[in-house]
Formats: sequence, structure tokens, C-alpha cells
Amino acid sequence: MEPQPRTCVLVASGGRSGTHFLQKVFETCSSTTSLHEPSPDLSSLPSLDPDSLKAAIKTKVEAIAHAASSCTMYVETNHTLLHGSHWSLVVEALLERFSELVIVVPMRDPVHVIMSRLKLGHGTVYKKDGQPVIRGDGWIYTGESNLASLPPVKPDKDCSALDVLCAYMRNVQHAHSSLFREFKNHDQVRIHPLAFPFEFEELRTMLDGLGVWYDAARLREAVAGGATNGREEDKARAAGRAEGGGQGGWDEADIRREFNRQLFRARMLDKSGAAGALEEAFEGMDEEGRRECRKEYLPEFRERSGGSQMDVTGGWENALFTISGANVSDVDSP
Repeated sequence: MEPQPRTCVLVASGGRSGTHFLQKVFETCSSTTSLHEPSPDLSSLPSLDPDSLKAAIKTKVEAIAHAASSCTMYVETNHTLLHGSHWSLVVEALLERFSELVIVVPMRDPVHVIMSRLKLGHGTVYKKDGQPVIRGDGWIYTGESNLASLPPVKPDKDCSALDVLCAYMRNVQHAHSSLFREFKNHDQVRIHPLAFPFEFEELRTMLDGLGVWYDAARLREAVAGGATNGREEDKARAAGRAEGGGQGGWDEADIRREFNRQLFRARMLDKSGAAGALEEAFEGMDEEGRRECRKEYLPEFRERSGGSQMDVTGGWENALFTISGANVSDVDSP
């Protein structure tokens, strides 16, 4: 199929990162269809078998192509399109339909995304028709989901709400890293990081780079209006009905520490990884967090490698220390 001379804009995020707001931003552009989570969305994917998942993505891409038939640029701010291991199926199908794919990446701290979802009660369990259901399932997914690409740190049944959301954001980051590595030099794909919270001038730079005409006055109004999906009443109801609603007693430091610990643990369990995977896991971690990981995981590294620094671990034990400027010989035992 020959791709049509049109642009498709998607958002790569874990949600709770201004996607609804960005839909309003793109509404200021000429000859543009800008939609936020239109039907069919892909929130059903975590419950589907592989064949049904592929069929759902095919239906979604056909719906996108139909909605884009009367415009020059189609924008969909729906984080479920790219937040899991299915991202390659979505991207490859869209590249057959569009001459250009633009992926906007809101750069929001994953810990702040987790905090936002905890306030909605996401990751907590409730009963539906007598069966346990994870609140937010579909808009998020668990560590044992078919959309997860990293090994689970613990079984879903043993996970707290924080565990579920840490697993979700670890996998979101992994999916996006894989997408960027594969398509960063693709001649049909442009990736545009966008600092969060969004600033007027940076949004203008993004739209100018797309080469579309936009109404600067309407754009300024959209920015002045701020977040469009606060849903304060919904948040209060969700927090009230969810067991351990709100942030479940965790403060930001607790959440960051647990996220970093689980991220490192997942990287270590990923046998396809090597020193580079550990380096990625250490990014954004302060020295205290790194010290805790060294202390907690050094014995397991040594056990996995049979006492050798360079064996099946691919040098992981060495990387565990040298990334942060230390050396394995500096610490005999944790």
C-alpha cells in the first residue's frame, strides 16, 4: 500500500502527561483533525490473546485512516497506542498509510505519573461481577500483562497499587526506548520530546517544525487555560472508593525509591540485557539509591555469575559499581 502524503501525530507517554491538553493545542492548526482517545481506543488490549490483539490494532489503524481522509494532518492523543509491547504493530501499520509519523513525547517524571494515578485509585483492586479487577486496567497494565516486555518483579497477585504502577511505568519506558532506538533514524518518523509542563514557546517551536499554520491567539488561550483533564471530582470519588485511595500513605520519596529499586531489579532479571541495561536503570537515581541497589543485589549478581564478574551476566556486577564511579573491589560484602 502506497502511503498517502499526510502526517499522523501520536503521543508516547504513560498517560497523565497532558495528552488531553495537547489535543487542544493541535486543534489550533489548520487542515488538522485532532482527537483525544477516540473510539475505538486500545484499552482492551491487556485482556486479548495475540490474534485478537492484532485484529484490534488493524481495526484501530483503519479507523485512523478513515478519520484522516479529509485532512492534511491527523492527531490522536491516546497513550494506549504506544505504551506497551504492541507499539511496533501500530507504528508499522501506520507507516503504510501515512507519509510521515510524528511522535510527541511529553517528558514527565515517571514518579509524578505514578503519583497522579495513585490519586485516581489506579492499581487498587475492586470486585466486578464477583471477580477482582484492577482499577484503571486497560489504561494501565500489570507486570504479567501481555503488553509487558520486562520480567515481572513479583506476581500480580502479590502486588500493591504502587507495585502495579511501578511495573507499568517501567514497561512504558522500556517500550518507548525500544521505539526510539528502532525509528530515530527512519526517514518517515520524527520524534519530538516536549518538556512537561508545556510552555507556550516550546509548543510554538513544535508546531513551526511541523510546517502547519496555526492560530497563535488560540494557542495562547489554550496554554493559559492549563490542564483540561484535571477531573478533581472524579479523583476524589476514585480515591474515596479505592482501598488505600489517594497515594496510599506513600510520599514522593517513597515512590521514587520503590520505582528505582524495582526498575533495577527488572533490569537485572532481563537476561538479554548487559551493562547498558544497568546503566539505563541507574539514570536518574541518586547516589543513595545506587548504594541501596549495590547492597541489595550484589550477592545475587555473584550467584548468577558463579562468582565470576564476567560470565552469563555480561559484566553486570562490574557495571553495577563502575557506572557510579566505584569499583567492585571497593566493597567486599554489602
